[in-house]
Order: sequence, then C-alpha cells, then structure tokens
Amino acid sequence: QESNRLLEAWIRDYLANQTEAEDDSSSSTVGAITWIDVHTGLGTMGEDTMMVDTSSMETSGKRAMEAQVAQFFPDALFTPSSPASKKETNAVSQGYEQSKGFVINYFDQHVLPRQNSPLLMVQEFGTVPGTLVGHALMMENAAYWSSSWNDFQKLEWAKQTTGRAFYPQSPEWRRAILTRGLTLLFQALSRSSQTAIPTSTSTTASA
Repeated sequence: QESNRLLEAWIRDYLANQTEAEDDSSSSTVGAITWIDVHTGLGTMGEDTMMVDTSSMETSGKRAMEAQVAQFFPDALFTPSSPASKKETNAVSQGYEQSKGFVINYFDQHVLPRQNSPLLMVQEFGTVPGTLVGHALMMENAAYWSSSWNDFQKLEWAKQTTGRAFYPQSPEWRRAILTRGLTLLFQALSRSSQTAIPTSTSTTASA
C-alpha cells in the first residue's frame, strides 16, 4: 500500500538523519524505540486494550523487555503466546492470536534497528458491538465482489459502512481515545528518555 511505502521511506530517512546527528554529538547514549499501532473495532466503546507480544524475541531480551513493559506500561497485556502472559487476558487480546500479517511485524523485522531495543505495542479501542463490526466488514466485502458499482462507488460505500463501525462520531468516544492516546504517548516518551542505550553498541536513535 502507498501509505506503508511512504511511512517506511519517512522512517528510513529519519533514522539516517539521527545517525548523522549522533556522529556529531558528544552524547554517549540514545533512547529506545516504542512503536504504538493504534487499532479500532474490538472491545468496549471508548476503552482501550494495550497488547504486547514478546514470543518472537530472543530469550536473553525477553525478561528485560517484559520488565520495561511492567514499569512504563502497567496496563498492558501480554498476548497469550508471550511467556509473560497471565490467564487474565481478555477477549480482545485473545482474538489477536488468530491474526496474521500485521504491518508492525514487517517494520520490526526489516526497518527498525535492533540496537534501539524496539518495543511494539497494539492499542485497540473499542467501538460498536462486535456483531456490528463483523456485519460492516461483510457488507463491504459483498459490495466489492458482487456489486455492479465502479471503483469510486465501491470506495464511497466502504468509507460509509466501515466508518460507522471503526470510527464513531460520538464526541465522548473521540475524547476518550485522545485522552488515552496521549497517556500512552507520554509513557512511550518516558521509556525512551529513561532507557538509555550506550552508543558504543547502537548506531541509531529514536525520538
């Protein structure tokens, strides 16, 4: 997708500029990377679920990362496949176990530098009941494959149908996601500033 290509190009350019800045800086440390992938659709309207998956990490780094999650993101849940997962997982986190092809996994494997200890999180905001979310997706799929509309008409239908399910117009919902989004952002910035990584083992920094 064009949006993913643009995002990857921007990140690579940013990281390259940060590398040049480090070469000219006398600082001996850099900050850690925290990637927050914001989703909507699952869970109670206006409430968020934060999820972390450490199952693919090397054993040596899992415990340190899990300790950082507990310190900076105390509300986060570990996905059921993560070693640190507890049985108190909710329906939202369990649903992600069956999902494949997340964009964050691509960036984690091919773009983000290992030296900056990247932590990838999903923040899922609830919208309408799950049956209505599923109905919206089914209707969009049916319109795409079975209707006689042109591409523009299909796109407009998709915007309206999925928009009602994934982007409620309620001021209360918008206020809730902005509040929780800012809270998580400040937690991520706190991790970046307090988790200092020696530049002797790192070549790239993150804001």
